[in-house]
Amino acid sequence: MTELEKTLQPSDYVTQDKWDQLQTACLVDVMANIRGIEMKKHENYGSFGDGFLNMIRSRACSATRMDFIFDTYVAGSVKDAERLRRTKTTPIDIHSIAANVPLPKNLNTFWPSSSNKTMLQVFFKEHIISEANTKFPHATVVMSGTGGDAPTPAVSFQNSIVQLPELCYDIEEADLRIIPHAMHAARAGYKRIVVLSSDTDVLVLLIYYWNVLNEQGLEEVWNRAGVGNSVRHIRVHTLCAKLGSDVYRILPSVHAISGCDNTSKVGTKSAALKANPVMYLTGFGRSANYGEECSANAESYIVQLFKKDSQFKTLDELRYWLYHHSKATSLQDLPPTSREITSHIRRAFYITHMYTTCLERPSKLDPLQYGYEYSLDGLLLPSNDRKILPDDLILGCKCKKCARQSCECKRNAIPCISFCKCQAVLPENIDCQNTHID
Repeated sequence: MTELEKTLQPSDYVTQDKWDQLQTACLVDVMANIRGIEMKKHENYGSFGDGFLNMIRSRACSATRMDFIFDTYVAGSVKDAERLRRTKTTPIDIHSIAANVPLPKNLNTFWPSSSNKTMLQVFFKEHIISEANTKFPHATVVMSGTGGDAPTPAVSFQNSIVQLPELCYDIEEADLRIIPHAMHAARAGYKRIVVLSSDTDVLVLLIYYWNVLNEQGLEEVWNRAGVGNSVRHIRVHTLCAKLGSDVYRILPSVHAISGCDNTSKVGTKSAALKANPVMYLTGFGRSANYGEECSANAESYIVQLFKKDSQFKTLDELRYWLYHHSKATSLQDLPPTSREITSHIRRAFYITHMYTTCLERPSKLDPLQYGYEYSLDGLLLPSNDRKILPDDLILGCKCKKCARQSCECKRNAIPCISFCKCQAVLPENIDCQNTHID
């Protein structure tokens, strides 16, 4: 968010009391906002639910439509790796959640459990239905998500509950399902959308889909982000105009390759935006066509993240150059190999495709073909594509001239290689005395 917001000026941030009068829909990423509440201030789940609704009501910006969007926790999710990374303690599943049940004392064992979070969301859904007329008397309430292996039907209600099959998308994450909700609100005639989420993935998606939403009559999109003194409403429609269509159309691929909720960090966001992504990533992930050219262009782009304006096309070439020409670079500081980065590119392609086709209800790509594999306990994790070196492999000698018999290469009767200190493979080097020539 910080890098994207550098495009904006202080005058672009407008407090909601100075907004024009427009028909407004407020979209809430429920779990993201729940996690922002201090549970210690509440004795039981009923008090916790009331605190959540009071907080949302204060942030609703006079909306006449309130969309509460829940996650769906499914087995074999591409989020498994991120959830596993965040888990510091062993989760403990609780038996029931109800209004009069006290909140757990140890929250560190509560949050890592998908079962607990599913039960919590079901409780909040029921709590919203029971309290909606009191908390949001003048608004239509829409909800989607929750459930086990599949989301429960999306519904809207004011005086009665109506199912919305047009919002029943098979999408796990609430931050991605925000886009179908935004489209549904725009088609219903709403002119402004306010999204309550501080997730960078959400901002990237809102930027990417702004043009499509605008074509449906939407005039403004605001993203409320930050905590405490950093809270601000990001004017997404203005940000898009300043970024330009060429940039925001490839933003999901830039975000996925450089690191998002589902992929590892590679380089920095600043470098990712400055490395001419339009030249390398146009079309990346927007169709199901993944081939060698797509992979090669993405790898060339990643090279730019590590060394801007580099003439190298592969990470192996860059690693070789850095090893021999950068005095401060050790093996641990080198970027990944070309072999290792291929799986990352496949995962980034999979995530980008998921981002850019969420309105099309496409047939899903198989994650097992895009850099993922199942662990023994059924988790969907990034595939381990490392090539293990044999124990007897000689990595090169550390000699300047290879004059002594203690030289690793001479002693093993093998020629010197590019990683030898003597650099015998270079035509101009004639000092190497290793007579074993390849």
